[in-house]
Amino acid sequence: MTPSTKSAVQQQDNDDFVIVDDIDLFDETELRQMVAEVEALAGTPTKRIRVSILTADQWDTVLNRWLPAAQRRAVAQHTHALRDPTDPQHLVVSPSGIRGINERQTNIYEEFIYWLLRCLPTPLEKGALRSGVDDLVARLAGEKIGVEIYARHAPHESALVRGLAAVNVKEHGHTEADWVLLLRRYPERFFLALRKTSFMPVWLAEAKKNPGLVSQLEGAENKRAALIEMLKAEGVTASSPIFKVTESTLINYLNKS
Repeated sequence: MTPSTKSAVQQQDNDDFVIVDDIDLFDETELRQMVAEVEALAGTPTKRIRVSILTADQWDTVLNRWLPAAQRRAVAQHTHALRDPTDPQHLVVSPSGIRGINERQTNIYEEFIYWLLRCLPTPLEKGALRSGVDDLVARLAGEKIGVEIYARHAPHESALVRGLAAVNVKEHGHTEADWVLLLRRYPERFFLALRKTSFMPVWLAEAKKNPGLVSQLEGAENKRAALIEMLKAEGVTASSPIFKVTESTLINYLNKS
């Protein structure tokens, strides 16, 4: 048996071992399928991910070239893929990463799904909405692939996104997944629908009561659009005033629905 294969074995009561199957640990099929599934969920037709599976020597070279010396040891121990700093849609994969996928290690699947979501472009800025959406899309990807992954890295943010999606479901139909995927791909369409709901005036009224938000809204020509832009802004976190107002308004609104 070559080093690129691993025998799965089953131990009998008499301590005999029976070979069940052989797994090619460096077969790319499962990884390529995962990439295709995540792209189908969260990507757009014009944006594709390029994946390169590296040898051990190539992986070491990448670590040395792309990372400061202080980070290399931690990355080598705990990371199985990296995004190319010169090409954000190019993901390089370590030998241990491809082995982990073919061994159906759920933690490796989880890591790769999140890496793929980082590589797939979205108009959403890095902030609360992006974190929440990616958690929900990662969960959807795991379900589609048939692997139960941990996709609760941003529970408050994903709950907020689910609340916004629930408003659109209530007033426009479709499913939560439809709205979550629309928010990641085309956020302007998602929020155009949200602006047409009965939630929007309630949200704006609550925001005007918040001292941290009222000054930003006062000078805005279109206050509804300004409120949405505040929530979408880069750097918004679960502790930001806009997040807290949106969260509390959603809870009250949906509980009364």
